[in-house]
This record gives sequence, structure tokens and C-alpha cells, in this order.
Amino acid sequence: MGNGTTHLSSPRYCEAAPPASIAKWVEAIWWIRGTVSDGIHWHDVLPDGCADWIVSADSRGVESVFVGSMTRRLPVPMRGRVNSFGIRFRPGALAGVVKAPMAEMRDCRLPFGYAMPLPVNDGGWLADAVADGATPRTLVKLATQLLARWHGLRGADHGAARAVRAVGAFAARHEDMTVAQIAASAGMSVRTLRRVFDLAVGVSPKFFARVLRLQEVLAVMEAERAAMDWADVAGRAGFADQAHLVREFREFTGRTPTAYWAALKNGRFLQYGASRV
Repeated sequence: MGNGTTHLSSPRYCEAAPPASIAKWVEAIWWIRGTVSDGIHWHDVLPDGCADWIVSADSRGVESVFVGSMTRRLPVPMRGRVNSFGIRFRPGALAGVVKAPMAEMRDCRLPFGYAMPLPVNDGGWLADAVADGATPRTLVKLATQLLARWHGLRGADHGAARAVRAVGAFAARHEDMTVAQIAASAGMSVRTLRRVFDLAVGVSPKFFARVLRLQEVLAVMEAERAAMDWADVAGRAGFADQAHLVREFREFTGRTPTAYWAALKNGRFLQYGASRV
């Protein structure tokens, strides 16, 4: 999206592993800082089964939002000074923490106070720090303190961790699976499995497995810098064949794998192929 004349002068996406004290709930902590010198740069974010808390500050003020799990790509505009800090929660990690079932927040950007049960000013410390230009190290420390408080108050996870692990295990083995098989592996009924995914993840078990497969393909794209053999990638990620990979990939990203990989190599997407610190 966007036009060919827009220049992204310096915004850079960086991602860090969470401190051990919150690693059970948090998949990654990330930030983007820099300046778009001319016009608007569109950055595509793809489904990953996770939810994010994002705090952004610019000349218009500070925005603190909760982004639920996604079923489609989300084009995000960046303009002027870019200063965002985010916490990516593991699938199912917010069960017993957020106010509403995750299915009600699917594909939504919601004000922080709407999604979280604690007073809005409980997250205000982090928003103020982002607005003041605090270093990533300071922001990570503040986020860690806040998350420890949240999860100290959390309720039961309703079997979310077991359900997510069960789907992940089938997906990792690239096995065809029925919802009944996943439920049996998780030690729950099909009805309970579906309810748990609605409550804690926001998408169905089968859709979550598709997202995991997409992320596996993206990981291969990040690692491979030579020419891609898409038939080989399809087999490695558990697709029936190359045509199946192309259909799924286009549905999620709006592009063919070849077009997406070319854009990735040219720095079109900040999140993928970015710095890990």
C-alpha cells in the first residue's frame, strides 16, 4: 500500500525476548522509533495468534491500545515521528486477565482501559514514559513491573495453556487433525476446546493451526536469503503442495509468496527480518 515516492528515513523495528519473570505470558517486547520524512509509509502486520498492548506517542498525543488476535493482515500507517512500544502476549496468556472473551476483541484495536480490568492509569506509567522518550531498557523494566501485578491478580486460565499446546503440537508435526483429536489431546471435550479458544485466544483451533503454519513460512523467508524453492517450503511447513501454500499465503497477506519475499528483501516490512536484541 502507499505510493512509491514515500521515503522511510529511519524508523526501525527492534524486538527483544522478555525477561524471565514474564516470559510465561509474553512472547516478545518490541519498539519502533524514527521519522518518516515524506508522506505515509504503510506497514503490514500479519496474524500470529497473539494479542498486543501498544503505546504510541506523536505530535497528536499518546495512544494506548489493545490489539486482539487477527484473522487478516492489518495495514498500519506511519507518518512523521514514529515512537511506539509494544508487548506481544503469548496465545492464551490473557485468559483470566482481560475483561471480555478474546473472540470479542478479534481484529479490533481497543482503548487500553476497555480491555484491561485495572484502572486506566495503572498503564499510564508506561504511556507517560513512552511520551517522554524513555529508553527501551526503562520501558521494558516498567512493563515487567506492570505485568507482574496483572498476573498476580489473574483468574483461572480455563485450560488455555493446555489447549494452545495441543494445537501447537499437532501443527509442529504437520499432521492432519480434527478438532476432536485436538480436544482429546488437551484432555477436554470439543465443546470445551472451542469455548476455551474463544475465551483465551480469539480464533478457532483450526484457524490457529493455519496461523502457526503461516508463521513457519515467514520464519523460513527470514532465514533464507538465496532463491526460494516454494515446493520445498510448502513441504517443510506442512502444506499439501505448492498451490496450497500460495492460496493460503495470498489469503493471509494479499500477495503471493514470491511477491512478499521480494518486498521483504527490499525492507518493505519492518517486523520481519528486523533486529533482535
